[in-house]
Amino acid sequence: MRAVLLVVLLSVACGPQAHVYPSRIGRPELSCEPDTGACDVLDIHDVPFGREASATVVLHNAGYGVLHVDLDSNDERFAVTPGEALLDAHASRDLVVTYTPTDFDPAAAVLEVAHDGSGGVVSLDLHGTTDDDADDDGYRNEAAPEGDDCNDFNASVHPGAEETWYDGVDQDCSGGSDDDADGDGCDAITAGGDDCDDSDPDIHPGADDPKGDGIDQDCDGSDG
Repeated sequence: MRAVLLVVLLSVACGPQAHVYPSRIGRPELSCEPDTGACDVLDIHDVPFGREASATVVLHNAGYGVLHVDLDSNDERFAVTPGEALLDAHASRDLVVTYTPTDFDPAAAVLEVAHDGSGGVVSLDLHGTTDDDADDDGYRNEAAPEGDDCNDFNASVHPGAEETWYDGVDQDCSGGSDDDADGDGCDAITAGGDDCDDSDPDIHPGADDPKGDGIDQDCDGSDG
């Protein structure tokens, strides 16, 4: 009696739902459950750069023999855990398909579900896309082409944002020190630096210090 392998795709946000992929030993084939749309594609869309997202696929051996199933994706951005499964008759096994974007180009791969006994293969197309503005602040991730958002996971951090000094966060993505409010290249004394007045770019160690004006421009503790 021939064995049957079923691959059931669980619901995925923005993707197909509850599809069934049967393959009979000796005659692999694909089919769908009624009214579920295309049956041969798994979509994992809008994944933030540097993060990962996953979908669950269920393998089910609806036959009577033991199936040894090898799983392989031809794109390193997709991973399948576990990479192989041994299924007794009528047994099921969850597989996790993970997409980890390494760039901003759309990803396309093929997950091959191959079982011994006949060499039959069922192929599942994998599609992945990357979200280049994960925090929806209108600025693209700095790793993206023409992107300039230095923290795409915080909507209050982007070019042009109001800077809050001395909090350790570069809100405006200027790339400068968060402890140098006047931009003179010296950090404020209150932040562990040596600038005695971080509100005036003309006052810092090494600045010209005219004698007799009552101002300690060079922060040496005296005027002049």
